[in-house]
Amino acid sequence: MKVMKKVVRGMWLLPLVSGGIVLGCLVYCRFWWTPIPMGLTDPDTSFICWLFCSTMNPLWFNVGVLFSSASFLGGIMMRYNKQGARLITLIGGILIIPTGLINLIPYFYYKNSVH
Repeated sequence: MKVMKKVVRGMWLLPLVSGGIVLGCLVYCRFWWTPIPMGLTDPDTSFICWLFCSTMNPLWFNVGVLFSSASFLGGIMMRYNKQGARLITLIGGILIIPTGLINLIPYFYYKNSVH
């Protein structure tokens, strides 16, 4: 039971992890990726990252940074039990699908959030 309490208490870190993964992908594509035509089946961490890596359009980089920042913000707000933290975590997770599915775990199980 003690272990489960510690796990639930540390769930605020999951949105930070998902936002960091997407941000890392964007930075990698920005500085080290060789632009090649990408197909729909090419793997990537999120749809935003895939759009940026396939087009190299700076607009998608900025949108991706904004979306991953929403995930970061939701995690930090969960840490300090701020009102609206669960909603921002959910929205940030949806915006960076499929990596953002990690954000659904604290959304459903975080017990100390303020509604």
